[in-house]
Amino acid sequence: MGSHDADESIILPDPKDPQAPRVQEDLFWHYPHYHWMGALPYGAIRE
Repeated sequence: MGSHDADESIILPDPKDPQAPRVQEDLFWHYPHYHWMGALPYGAIRE
C-alpha cells in the first residue's frame, strides 16, 4: 500500500485464493465536492 493519509483498507478478498474469507462489512462512501460539470456532493451506505 502507498503512503497516503487515507484509509487504504482492502474491501475485496483475493480472487486467486479460494480459501480467502468472504467478509461482508458495512461500506460508507462520500464524495464531498462540487464538480465543475454540475455534480453535487453525495454519498452511499452499503449495509
